[in-house]
Amino acid sequence: MSKVVFLNLGKHPVTNSYLKNLKKKNKEYFYNLKITFNEKNFLVSLSSYVKPTMMFNNKYAHRASSSKTMRLHFKKLSDELKKKIKKIKCLEIGSNDGVFIKNFNKNDTVAVEPCSNLAKITKNFGFVTYPVFWNQKIAKKILEKHGKRNIIFSANTISHIKNLNEVFLSVKKLLDRNGIFIFEDPYILSVLKNNSYDQFYDEHAHLFSYLSASRLIEKFKLRIFDAKILDVHGGSIRFYVCHENSKYKKNKNVTKIINTELKNKLNKLKTYKKIR
Repeated sequence: MSKVVFLNLGKHPVTNSYLKNLKKKNKEYFYNLKITFNEKNFLVSLSSYVKPTMMFNNKYAHRASSSKTMRLHFKKLSDELKKKIKKIKCLEIGSNDGVFIKNFNKNDTVAVEPCSNLAKITKNFGFVTYPVFWNQKIAKKILEKHGKRNIIFSANTISHIKNLNEVFLSVKKLLDRNGIFIFEDPYILSVLKNNSYDQFYDEHAHLFSYLSASRLIEKFKLRIFDAKILDVHGGSIRFYVCHENSKYKKNKNVTKIINTELKNKLNKLKTYKKIR
């Protein structure tokens, strides 16, 4: 058995699902929050998953644009990309209220957002927005209608998706020959160092290290050519992914991060047991 439970946090309700009638609190849904470590690919995941439609629906509460920190964070990244790529054809997976895509041309940008209340916001801004969950079906539809993308971006969303094979197969379909898939999510090393066990909850189906992400991605003839450690969300990691035969050379940041993760033994079960 490759998955081993290293932390049991008991029963919890769905995070962003608020009760309107407290008289019905006895009927509220609870799930068992247990965290596992995969000894084969070093991925940290929930032992069981909450149904996506219970978490991401027309009542989803979080608005990324309400945070000045995140507005500036995404503006900085968009400016960096614009300097490197003349004509950006962008797709965002999990666009929330448009905090990232607002920085790009509406005619060349596509959004995927399963929370219909948030999808309406970006539609009202004039962005093509598909109010569905990310998978190969929607990737095929976008490819047929809008063509391949040279930037695919996702923030705090890939970690929410149970089926990571589906994620990367779908990305591979849409990513241009020398396109870049950029995704950022909470970083497991920051969780361990800060003892921030609050990063373990229903929406975080997985928490990534470079070691785990690279193993997952390489199965699909994709590769990480750069990575950055970020301060946002209590410590995050951003991955820059391209096709296996793409023009991008591996940045020295990657070697540094690998060495740090090996030094901190992120490939060993005993490391995760210490969070107790």
